Amino acid sequence: MTAVEKIKAKILDLAIRGKLVPQDPNDEPASVLLERIKAEKAKLVKAKKIKKEKNPSEIIVGADGATYEKFADGTSKDISDELPFDLPQGWAWARLEDVLISLHTGLNPRRFFKLNTPDAKNYYVTIRELQNNRVVTSSRTDRINDSALKLCNNRSNLELGDVLFGGTGSIGVTALITQSPDNWNIKEGVYALKPALCGLHPGFLLYLLNAEPIRKAYTAKAVGATVLSVPMKEMLRLLTPLPPLSEQKRIVKKIEELFAYSDAICNASEVITKTADRIDKKILDLAIRGQLVPQDPNDEPASELVKRIEASMRAKGDGCKSSRVTSDRPAYEIDPPFDIPDSWVWVKFGTLIQVIAGVSYQKDDVTTTGVRILRGGNIKEDARIYLHDDDVFLPATYAEDITSVKAGDIVVVASTGSSTVIGRPAVATETMVGVQIGAFLRIVRAVDDSIMSWLPVIFLGDYYRNFIRSRSKGTNIKNLKTEYLTELPVPLPPLAEQKRIVTKIKELRAMTKSLTT
Repeated sequence: MTAVEKIKAKILDLAIRGKLVPQDPNDEPASVLLERIKAEKAKLVKAKKIKKEKNPSEIIVGADGATYEKFADGTSKDISDELPFDLPQGWAWARLEDVLISLHTGLNPRRFFKLNTPDAKNYYVTIRELQNNRVVTSSRTDRINDSALKLCNNRSNLELGDVLFGGTGSIGVTALITQSPDNWNIKEGVYALKPALCGLHPGFLLYLLNAEPIRKAYTAKAVGATVLSVPMKEMLRLLTPLPPLSEQKRIVKKIEELFAYSDAICNASEVITKTADRIDKKILDLAIRGQLVPQDPNDEPASELVKRIEASMRAKGDGCKSSRVTSDRPAYEIDPPFDIPDSWVWVKFGTLIQVIAGVSYQKDDVTTTGVRILRGGNIKEDARIYLHDDDVFLPATYAEDITSVKAGDIVVVASTGSSTVIGRPAVATETMVGVQIGAFLRIVRAVDDSIMSWLPVIFLGDYYRNFIRSRSKGTNIKNLKTEYLTELPVPLPPLAEQKRIVTKIKELRAMTKSLTT
């Protein structure tokens, strides 16, 4: 749930508890509304427009202060323990059926009619068309002809002011009918709740069904082996807090006002976040081009740093591969993707890094303790490593120092079906004891600690991502080959300038982060 969704949920929760707007002692109490609704329904029964309820009930407060449900057959039941919260003066508890004229559903095609016939011009609305509390049709919406529309409406009896409710599958999706439904009707499984307008505001009913306490109540009644449904009889039995009608209108107005503010804040927040992201990317782009901090002519040139790294690697007897530079073949003599300062050099990334493959294992070896194995799902878009409760563990025999995650490592997704995830990096800010990478990941480790802080500058920018994604292609699975990393042309500043750049990046990114917190 997003921050805005949490805000809206809180607004609705306050609304149905009578805490969103002040009560007015001059409002006609809800108890009078219930009597008016009862009289209205009696007229409709007499006119044979609706059926008479079997053993209807009313909720009353007894002389002992307990709340009872009193039935037409003379029986009663103490329901005090069923009430989820207290109500303000002037409000009343009722069953949902007490404040509705009817609850119907639509019709499925089956043997009654066919969809999308040549003469079908009317829309056949399913739960898919219930979006943001509105009915939204599109070119994907099925069509029905006039005779099918009439059949559907004979069952659903749709009217302006009805509230639609997803009763099957996507339970709880809602929409308010704000225009006469002349050219559309609903599928079976979409419920049409017709409020008694003399005592229940359609907007209040809509928001009531979206409030978390009510949502929990009807969700708990869902049944079904594969597809869940809330039986209509259970919907009708929902305990419903009913405010005075005038207060209902004030509540709806206040909700709409606060929701509009929330959406505006959300939109502004999204703009700010996107702007901050663009600024961060621009900072990194300027950094790798030598345009973030001024050059110092007294800095030792980067070419000397490269020679020193080469010499160190040879001294270690690391068996330099062809992707690493040697003094006979400077790797910075390559076709440069963009201009860099004179004191910088271009190198192939393999000069600076070691690429380490992850561990492969058999499913039968998976345990609940031992060595934790990182997989693609542990590497998130924010360049952090997240540990999960369902992570894979392997026996200690799989422990291997080379594939253990150490401070300063970059862990990269090397195999995935997603073109946006392939090559995704995460920076290990600390050594992770007992944590190794799986076969679909790679560790990129600096060959010299002095350049460790420069790796994130490369990996977190668009230059690296665009390069890798342009090469890691596949119909189903995208793979990041080691040579894609080692052959990447990388701009390398003098060591002293690297430190100034990293310091400046931290300073500027702290400022952009403050925009979104």
